[in-house]
Amino acid sequence: EKASADWARKSLTAVRDLPAGTVLSAADLVAQRPGTGLSPDRLGDVLGRRLGRAVAAGTPLISDMLA
Repeated sequence: EKASADWARKSLTAVRDLPAGTVLSAADLVAQRPGTGLSPDRLGDVLGRRLGRAVAAGTPLISDMLA
């Protein structure tokens, strides 16, 4: 049941490969399934934050990736 809920929910996901140090903008992120990363509701908290490590395209964003 949790697996179904995670799949149905969406996460903020990298649109393209993002190098470490990237300051995140709305153009860098999209809301996609599965919901294993940060919720799109957190977009305002993420914009303007710097990545602490590189993130590959299609990877759900998690808080540990932010510097």
